[in-house]
Amino acid sequence: MRRGIVVGILLLLLTFVFCANSYAENLYQMMGISLRGGAGFPSAGGQDVGPGIQGAVSYGFNKYLNGEFEVGWQMSKWKNYGDIHTFPILFNLQLRAADLSENFVPYIVGGVGPAIVTMSEKSAYSSDLSWGVALKGGLGFDYYITPNWVLNAEGSYYFTSCKANVNYKGGGEVTKHDNQSFWFVGAGLKYYFEL
Repeated sequence: MRRGIVVGILLLLLTFVFCANSYAENLYQMMGISLRGGAGFPSAGGQDVGPGIQGAVSYGFNKYLNGEFEVGWQMSKWKNYGDIHTFPILFNLQLRAADLSENFVPYIVGGVGPAIVTMSEKSAYSSDLSWGVALKGGLGFDYYITPNWVLNAEGSYYFTSCKANVNYKGGGEVTKHDNQSFWFVGAGLKYYFEL
């Protein structure tokens, strides 16, 4: 059973590699929507790796430059205190190496925007909502299956100035973690369409 699944996946990948045309140059003046899921690795100590989701709407200025509006959610567990939820809202630019390969397009990405941090705290604690600035930098790639459908993977670092504050309900602040920043590694799909 496992061998059949592995062979099927390999045949599918070989079909993509040998039968796909060069679609990377078609990005000019095209809109895109994407959804990516993955895992976040918090920079702050005492927090565990958690799941994350990112969605984006993009526009191709030319085959090398892509603008993107991204909204994301990242969760991490703060031992003894509860779950931390980080929501970056970013304006990104992708610089794409569109001439490097027929369908495989690596890129670098950078972004800036606001971020929000909330906590779902344990019963003995309360927390404050925190706003801050978010910065993003990373590397990724697109693999064009068709002119419209693209497989995507990306690894990025998200710096935020948001703080996660925890207060004991009996009074007094227990602790706080500054800069709820994290590494995110994820994969997903993009769909491009003409305006």
